[in-house]
Amino acid sequence: MKKLLNKVISDEDLSKELTQLIDTANAPIFGIDTDGNVNEWNQKVEQITGFNKDEVMGHNLVKTRITEEFKKPVQDVLDKA
Repeated sequence: MKKLLNKVISDEDLSKELTQLIDTANAPIFGIDTDGNVNEWNQKVEQITGFNKDEVMGHNLVKTRITEEFKKPVQDVLDKA
């Protein structure tokens, strides 16, 4: 039981470190799920786009953040991913 508890704690620590690394990376990093909803948005993407993490998380990237002229090409790329 102690080994399992230590593994869970270790996995949680690793997850926190990875989240911190992504958030503070000097490169724009964002993620979307299979429905196109934002599930990751780091500080660099905030700086570049002007949209903060709280306002984009869980929202459909193409429908809410891509301008009309680029919606179809961006959606086409995402559909192929």
